[in-house]
Amino acid sequence: MIFRQLSEKAGLLLLGFLVLGSCGKDDPEPPAPNPDKGTLRVSAERPVATPMATFIYKADGSLVIRREEPSGTGLWSWSEELPAGRYGLLIAGTDPAEVRLADTEDRARAYAEVVPSGNDSLLASLDSPFYLEASDEVRLTNGEETAISSSPEDIRRVLRLTIDAGKGFVGASVGGHLTGIASSIRLSDRISMGVGTLRLDFHPSPVGRAGVYEAVAGILGTVVMEGAARGNVCTFSFETAAGERFGYQENLTARLAEAMATGRDTLDLALEVSPAVPIRLYTGIQTRAAVDAFDSTPVSIAVGTSAGDYTEHWTGIATDSEIELDPERYYPTDGSELFIRSYHPAAPHVDGEVHYDLTGQEDLMLTEEQRGSLASRFDATLTPLVHKHLLTQLSFKLLIANAPDNCRVRGVSLNGLAASAKISLSEGKVIPVGDPMSVGIYVDPGTGGIPLVSGIADMPGFILVQPEATFTIDLILAVDDNASNDLVFTNIPVTFEGGGGEPGNAYRVEISLELPDDPDVPDDDTDDDIPGPMDKYKVAIKATIIPWNMGNNGSADL
Repeated sequence: MIFRQLSEKAGLLLLGFLVLGSCGKDDPEPPAPNPDKGTLRVSAERPVATPMATFIYKADGSLVIRREEPSGTGLWSWSEELPAGRYGLLIAGTDPAEVRLADTEDRARAYAEVVPSGNDSLLASLDSPFYLEASDEVRLTNGEETAISSSPEDIRRVLRLTIDAGKGFVGASVGGHLTGIASSIRLSDRISMGVGTLRLDFHPSPVGRAGVYEAVAGILGTVVMEGAARGNVCTFSFETAAGERFGYQENLTARLAEAMATGRDTLDLALEVSPAVPIRLYTGIQTRAAVDAFDSTPVSIAVGTSAGDYTEHWTGIATDSEIELDPERYYPTDGSELFIRSYHPAAPHVDGEVHYDLTGQEDLMLTEEQRGSLASRFDATLTPLVHKHLLTQLSFKLLIANAPDNCRVRGVSLNGLAASAKISLSEGKVIPVGDPMSVGIYVDPGTGGIPLVSGIADMPGFILVQPEATFTIDLILAVDDNASNDLVFTNIPVTFEGGGGEPGNAYRVEISLELPDDPDVPDDDTDDDIPGPMDKYKVAIKATIIPWNMGNNGSADL
């Protein structure tokens, strides 16, 4: 702003020179200065067609003159005679659809306010310039002219916010809002008077990078507020082409303050955002099993970033059709793939292996590997985690020909069960560990054993064993009430239908035994007639495939 004062004497001297240089011309004489007032001449440059207003205030702040120029560009000039003294000046140029001037009758109270947009009262971007110039040192002298040449500056700050949401959000609709933005400022000193929330409209980045969006907004400034929750918090919303909606939030207070401190007109901020896209997993059980349906059942998830290489262990709760991860997990924002397998019972894996102790009651299950990413998420139809059984289920039945009426089953044991096993997650199979052991299928609790009905005895429950293994049976039959007379058969080999016990198959193990028509029952006090070699009896064991048994294995009943 340039102030220029011309005294009456200097003006007359200049007039004399002009007269000497233009002799013979009939130019009109300029009006003589008013000796009782000073003349204020104001000229303002307008680079764009923005409505402009000038306000002149007395020293006490009261309004004296208001001049307005609705539109136009170039130089706007006017003059006014005022009593000598000190005055204040405000020049403001703005689009009234974006910024409203208020309380201009009092210089100390005059302010500019951003016009809210829509029904949500959010602040809109100031797309038109807001020119402002202020001075309280305008002095007028009677009989003299004070000229003011003004080039008001655009006081807006332009916020350019660039966000990288990752390749998984290509083609998304992105919106946002930013708190702590000045909604009004005092014209005299540009201090913020009100605070609001700015609407941000994002568009794909002009540079064409996948998943990158940019919003540009003109603002009056930012407002510093105390408290982490009261700063410049930016909240983003993402809607994919499929209609899914996700959100993200970040506090930009420190970064905005740093950008404002540079004094630059444009505030450039770039963020890598991580929209909260939770992973949803869908599950089921392929066949009926010891665990027939998941009902808030703990499961483990092996996770990796490449096929067959699992580096993370997640936990979840499986229902009939879905696995709820605990804690909640999210897709990588860079669009990279996750490779997962679920298994049960839940246990941590080490170097891609899960170790279990086997007792015959554990139902080990594992799913096929599935892959998913932000662009191709896990799906109930395309990528369900269907749990398959890794063990073989055995149930037992005795068929004894020529059995006496008082014949009972006193004990059945299975030899060859692995004491422990490991699941290889990359190979998807059970590997026995350690020496095999014997497990009781039925042991007489002191009641005398299970009676035969028409020569048949069904053993309650079932047992789960490692697949493709070799097993033998130990059988004890009571022929009377004297345990010393029991018939004992050991290491009877089990033959599986199809050649071997396949994982996920259920077999009925039928023990066929033919006793002599008239067995010699020994006296209670002799040991001479204890059963001899097994070739005295016809014994055969065959395992035939049957439907998988539901429910638990009934070991408690045994």
